Amino acid sequence: MLRFAIRSIARRTCTARFIVRGLRTSRYCSATGLYDIPELENSNGFTLLTKDALKEGAKVVDRIVSHPQDSAEIVKDFDELSTILCKVADLSECIRQIHPDDNFSSCAHSANASINNYVEQLNTNQALYGALKGFMQHEAFAAMDDEIQQAANSFMEDFKVSGIHLDEEKRAKCVELNGLVLAYGQSLVYNSFLPTRLLKERCPTVLKNNFKSDSNLVMVTHAVNDSANSELRAMSYLAYYGYNPSINDVLVNLLKARQDLADTIGYPSHAHRSLSTTMAKMPETVNSFLEKLSEKVYPIAKSEISKMLELKAAVPDQIDPKTIYPWDLAFLEGSYREQLSMVKQSEVCQYFELEGCMERLGKLLNSLYGVNLLKGSTKDGELWHHDVEKYVVVDENNQLMGTIYFDFFPRSSKGVYNCHFTIRVGREIRSGESELPIITLCFDFAKPKSDCPVLLPFESVDNLFHEVGHAIHTIFGCTRFQTVSGTRCTTDFAEVPSILMNEYFLKDTRVLETIGQHYKTGRSLPNAVMRDIKLSTSLFPALETQTQIFYALYDQVSHLGTPTESTQTTFRNVYNKYMPLQYIEQTAWYLRFHHLHGYGARYYSYLWSRAIAAMIWDSCFKKDPFSREMGEKYRRELLQYGGSRDPWKLVTNILGHQPTVDEMVEALAKDVMQRKRNAPSILIA
Repeated sequence: MLRFAIRSIARRTCTARFIVRGLRTSRYCSATGLYDIPELENSNGFTLLTKDALKEGAKVVDRIVSHPQDSAEIVKDFDELSTILCKVADLSECIRQIHPDDNFSSCAHSANASINNYVEQLNTNQALYGALKGFMQHEAFAAMDDEIQQAANSFMEDFKVSGIHLDEEKRAKCVELNGLVLAYGQSLVYNSFLPTRLLKERCPTVLKNNFKSDSNLVMVTHAVNDSANSELRAMSYLAYYGYNPSINDVLVNLLKARQDLADTIGYPSHAHRSLSTTMAKMPETVNSFLEKLSEKVYPIAKSEISKMLELKAAVPDQIDPKTIYPWDLAFLEGSYREQLSMVKQSEVCQYFELEGCMERLGKLLNSLYGVNLLKGSTKDGELWHHDVEKYVVVDENNQLMGTIYFDFFPRSSKGVYNCHFTIRVGREIRSGESELPIITLCFDFAKPKSDCPVLLPFESVDNLFHEVGHAIHTIFGCTRFQTVSGTRCTTDFAEVPSILMNEYFLKDTRVLETIGQHYKTGRSLPNAVMRDIKLSTSLFPALETQTQIFYALYDQVSHLGTPTESTQTTFRNVYNKYMPLQYIEQTAWYLRFHHLHGYGARYYSYLWSRAIAAMIWDSCFKKDPFSREMGEKYRRELLQYGGSRDPWKLVTNILGHQPTVDEMVEALAKDVMQRKRNAPSILIA
């Protein structure tokens, strides 16, 4: 019923006259708490915030059930209840994963659990459900504006998927099953990152020589896919992705609990339940999209595997040179890129100094939307780590629109990277007044030694653009209701703005020329560097896309009803049908595919959003990626609505028609071929 939509989207995330002007006069001003929240001067503040949220939430619940059925105040108070709880839940979800102080992390975790427990109670509150149902069935509802109707429908859909319409016994069962889904899901994610432990006496020598060990065990922490040593690649892959019966049991229990929950609520499968609130709506639509895309891409991916066979045959001392194995892909792609590259990676990085990239990214945003990205002043205690940078987005009148905290560098206490947290969404409080959004973006950029500048590989610039795309959606999507503000929209629509930024704006030569600039000389990107960057994104685009199709279809098949075969058999069958590679028996890569928990039948969303982003790019920005006219159109007709409108209507408005599945497939297939055409001529042959 209450949407927390904490869009931690992991991955894998201005030409007008403009200078990044620091608003601050000093690094720190007066003292405060985290995010300038006074209560968070110390970790006990989470207890106070939680206590206040629960107290205020109870008052709003009482108000909701006392409203007359024809009153729009019901929806407004539902949103107010969601706002009160989300301010603690969203904040604590972020802090528990990134704060270096264990006390803060622990208190944030407790606060998050308390709010979520309260939400579980609200999701089974018949009085709340009855108030919303009565309002939506009243004749006055049909005359309400789109934003009220969309918010009401969102709340109702959340109620329904929680089983609110069921009898008391089944509602209790739903609560129990939801708890099991969460527990099994968290366990799957946790186990997916654990090393494989091998008895030293039985461990291959190549693994003992390359991984840490104690007196009895060798810890295989990852598959060494980029090594020239084919034995090391193979042995580490087989060990790391080996079948683990205990983790398999966790996955089986997760899938069973999800199916039991779907059965209890009245859905044919978890996929049907999960997709009911998305653009796709049904598994049949998702499968049609993925199958048709595979028909277009698979033959090209097979030809790319043939090219890899040529590459492997030319490398000495390779295991079975006539077969491409999963552990060969990264090595062959990397060695081929190195073979074709005209400059060293260290030289490419010199054109992407972090502060310069931020400045020129700001210029792009100004060119498109007329906003400025500026460094902001901070107070003592506002930041959780001294490396964090605060930026503000202001309009042409220098009015604040939102705040973005950039947590750029890795550290041992930081559990997430390349992701976006909405700490507070933007929403209209009353006419002419708004509560402004606060966002945290987390990265893992390599921190330089001493006073050296931060020089980024192109992949890091790619991540920066992606996550800023999410942040801009949050900032522009300031709506009347926080429930549908910014990125709080359907999963298969939320990635559109971010993908548009990193896959299309950044990869466009005209934009890239303005972003890359030598940190010492100010020289623009030379042709050799530009060529190598194109090379990095166009070596094997069909195989990359086909792999994503396979992941998405495996996610779908795993959630389509009670399984009639083992998880290993399901994985093998999907793999053999959709991957142009040999399946490796006795391996279980899927047990480390933790997205089965996070996405749960929605992994297709990236490809779906990418198709829409490709169509928007061609329609609006391909001719001129700096067009203020098109930037304003995109902002006005899509970004500003967040999730407060049917995403199909938004896409239709900006494209001029509602795209069909076939058109989306064609857009992605065209995109794959375009990336191949963008490759250096040596690859096209």
